[in-house]
Order: sequence, then structure tokens, then C-alpha cells
Amino acid sequence: MDEILQLSAVALAAAVRRRRWSPVDVVEAYLARVGALDPHVAAYIRILADDARAEARAREAEARTGTLAGPLHGVPVAIKDLMTVRGVPMTAGAAFLGQQPEAEDAEVVRRLRGAGAIVLGVTALNEFALGTSGVNPHGRTARNPWNLERITGGSSSGSGAAVAARLAALAVGTDTGGSIRIPAALCGIVGLKPTFGRVSRRGVLPLADSFDTVGPMARTVEDAALMLEVMAGRDPRDPHTVEVPVGRYRQEMTADLAGLRVGRLTGPFFEADLDPAVESALDRAARALEGGGLRVRPLSLRGVEAVHEAQLVVLRAEAHAFHQTAFPGRLAEYNPDVRALLEQGGATTPQGVAAARAVLEEFGAEVDHALGDLTLLLAPAAPGGAPSVADADPRGPRWPEVRRKVARFTRIFNATGLPTIAVPAGLTTDGLPVGIQLAAAPFAEGALLAAARLVEAAIGWSLPDLPASAG
Repeated sequence: MDEILQLSAVALAAAVRRRRWSPVDVVEAYLARVGALDPHVAAYIRILADDARAEARAREAEARTGTLAGPLHGVPVAIKDLMTVRGVPMTAGAAFLGQQPEAEDAEVVRRLRGAGAIVLGVTALNEFALGTSGVNPHGRTARNPWNLERITGGSSSGSGAAVAARLAALAVGTDTGGSIRIPAALCGIVGLKPTFGRVSRRGVLPLADSFDTVGPMARTVEDAALMLEVMAGRDPRDPHTVEVPVGRYRQEMTADLAGLRVGRLTGPFFEADLDPAVESALDRAARALEGGGLRVRPLSLRGVEAVHEAQLVVLRAEAHAFHQTAFPGRLAEYNPDVRALLEQGGATTPQGVAAARAVLEEFGAEVDHALGDLTLLLAPAAPGGAPSVADADPRGPRWPEVRRKVARFTRIFNATGLPTIAVPAGLTTDGLPVGIQLAAAPFAEGALLAAARLVEAAIGWSLPDLPASAG
């Protein structure tokens, strides 16, 4: 069964189609590993073993007749506990939610099931997805599979840990200020934030309406491409989605990019206080792109520090407005870090929010202008490896510093709504993953995935070699 766990989602789906492994074999292999390792990794809030086995038997019955539900037939997925899964209470990482089972799947869950995927469970997160560490005193704190004393990054912490520890073949995350890409970078996996409006948010608890996105977390770029093909597309019941055709991303990721131009983001904001491993990772990524025929040149963007802060101002204000309406009078029950951020949002004046939006609009125009000459942007995903769980604990003094550090490079791409992917690209001297980011023009996920594939192929990657039991 260990062979099943080593396969990418694409390879696993192919093996199920060829009848090498049945969906029942696949689910049992994953559930056995979850049972052995998740008590230590803490990726899952709730493991849906009985439901997953029932789905696997149904998928197996279909496979015996030669009828496959879709390209993910029999592939186990993990769902961030911020989106509805029918029959399962949603906690959003909060102590006072999760009392009643949900009536229907979120749209992305429905599409994944429709493609044959099997839901293994729902994963841990920062409370209400408002955080970047994954440390949650009111819930489970997911641990980094590379070092269990380190954070995964957040807020999609359990989803990142589940993929990196081979506790799921794929996972779904959400990204409002970096919550897919931060755990991807710190856990050594691929995390894709699609273009704003590319994937339905129906059934996903809001954080900040201007920035919320849903996307894939996977072991490989090809797995992320396959997952996006399934998840993306207009949802008539979600007015945020747009009527733009879904690409054939696995095919597009093999495209020849020779002659296209890449802007490597430079300046103190992007270059100061980087771990040497991140500097090396950026150099390797640039060489990989140049080896594929792309032309990489430096690009300086004005006022990125102000944009980083402005995005956070709008995010906090929108989050406060939602929570004040959805859960009135319950602020004292929130984790201290989440409560502090919401209080800051509530203290921001309408004029302050308007000024922040003006900063974001001006920056968006500058980036649009740059992308008239360039196809892609290259930046760090995080300034170094994962900080310790102890340093990120919101009951201690250092959590604001950790939050700011790990989200330093991600918020600007939420501010613009651009599709952005984090790809693993090296290890620090103490063996922790580091990653790079690539961004592209709106709805250019095909070119983005093709460039990410070049980086992946040139650098190579493997997941941490966790034993069958981490005890």
C-alpha cells in the first residue's frame, strides 16, 4: 500500500482507471496513514472514515462497470473546514461553531465529488481563517511534517500539512492574504491562488469579500492543474464568479514559453532579510525559466510596503463587518489574535478604508501596466523557513512579528487579484522548505502553470520521509 501513497494525484487516478488499484484500496491506504500519523501532525479536525469508505465502495462499483465519474475518480481529497461538506458540522476553527451538520456541499466540494474525488475529512485552520500561522488555541494546531515543532503557515494549515504528510492526495484551501501560498511554501508543496472570480466561493464562510479565493493545494504542478480544471468555472449562484472559459490546464502547462518576459521583483521590500536559501531559490527559479527560453529581468514596483498595509486595512475592516453581523456579541469568545485583528478592523474609519482602497487601485494600475510588457512576475513566497509553533502562539508576545513575517510577500497578489502559484524551491540549512511565487495576468493560469512546471522540473522535489508512525 505504500506505493499508493507515493503516487501523485494524476498518477493515482491513472492507476485507478487501469484497475491497478481500486478506490477501496486507495482509501484504506490513506486512512491507515492518517490513523498512524495524524495524532502527531494534527492536519484534520474531523476524519470522515465511514463516509470515505462508503464513497470508495460506490466508486469501485462504478469502476467495475467501466463507468468513471471523472478525472479524479477514487482520489482522496481533504477539505478546509471553512466550507460546507454535507452531513458534517463546519467549525471554521472556532469554539462556538460546528453544532449542526451542513445541508449541502460547497460548490467546489460538489465539483470535486462530481469528478470522482473522495472526501477523507475536513482540515484544521486558523480560527475563521484570520491568521497566517495555523496556531489555534481553540482548535487543532497543525504541525509541519518537516519538523513537528514548526508551524505549517496558515490559514489553510491542515490542508498544507495533509498534502505534505501524504495524509491526502489533494486538498482545498482558501486564500485572502496568502492562506494557500504560505502553507504551501512552508510545507514544501504547490499552492495555487486562482484569479479572483475564477472559482466559486458558494458554501465558503467569508473573511474579506474583496479578496477571498478558493484554490488547489497539491504535491505537483500537474496535480494542481488537474484540480483547477475540476474546480474552476462560472457558478450561477455565486455572483463573484465570471464567465471566462475554463482552460485545459494540463495541456496548457506543456506550452512553449520561449521569448516571453518575466519580471523578477526587486528592491528592499523583496530582497532585505531573506534567508540565503530563499535567495538561492529565486536564482534557481530564474535560471529554470531562462532555460525554458523566457527572459527574466528585474522589476521594481513603487510603494509595495504601503500596498501590503493597505490590503490588511481593507481585509480587517471587511472581516470585522462580517463578524459583527454574523456573530454579534461573541467577540470575547474568539482567540486573542483574531479578536485583536477584528478590533483593529472595527476601529478603522470609513475614510481610512477608502484611502486604503485608493492605494490598492493605484497599485493595480501599475501592475496592469507592467503586465502589458511582461507575462509573469517572480517573487519570494516567504522570507525563510517555518517559524516555531511556540513563537507563533497568539498567547505569547511574538505572534504579530511572525504573522507579518510569513505574509510579507503574499498580500500584494491578493490586492491585485492575479493568479499566483507557490512552488517549492529548496531547503534552509536546518532542513525546512522554502518556496517562490509566480504571478500572471488575470485568467492566465495556463501560462502560470507552464512556468511553474519549468521551475519544478529544474529543481526537483520530494516530500518529507515521515515514518509510518511519528510517535
